[in-house]
Amino acid sequence: MDLKNNLTKEDKGLWGGLIILGQAPINSNKYKYEDNQPLTNKIDGIPEYSSLSGRSIPPDYLTFGGSDYGGDSGILKYVSIRHGGAKGTGWDLKGLSFAGVGSQTKVEHIEVFATKDDGIDFLGGMVQAKYLLVAYSGDDSFDIDEGYTGILQFLLSVQDENSNRAFEWDGSTEIDDLKADTSLLPDWSQPTI
Repeated sequence: MDLKNNLTKEDKGLWGGLIILGQAPINSNKYKYEDNQPLTNKIDGIPEYSSLSGRSIPPDYLTFGGSDYGGDSGILKYVSIRHGGAKGTGWDLKGLSFAGVGSQTKVEHIEVFATKDDGIDFLGGMVQAKYLLVAYSGDDSFDIDEGYTGILQFLLSVQDENSNRAFEWDGSTEIDDLKADTSLLPDWSQPTI
């Protein structure tokens, strides 16, 4: 297959996706980490061992959440993420995941096209983002979980028969929708869109 010219919206899961982990608050810890403050969680889909490097991946590299509301995970502008995503038994990778990302992170003009799972996932935190386009995701265009409370502007979802919802908006996790007992955040995700 000529990957330069022949990819269509049906070509999904050709690589993983982009994951940005931060230390902003979340309201759940579904991986049974100790239920205390600040809450942390482990991102789905990343192995604890890299077969490429032959090394273990430190747990801190897989963890998100904390108490830094205004955390700055950098700038992501004018990015097109295409043909990514992955699904396995009990895990999945989205086109783009923001996990516990703080409010000082800058996100604008992002396109996610033909991803195997969700287009863009917001797991807790309060990152603000605008001008977001998700087209032909294999599941939801935008997925909001774990107490996300940021501001989102100018969102566009283009779906087909393989897509699920434009928005999936849960409380803490899709599994139980229950926040951790010690969470200081609301029971449900409360974004401003």
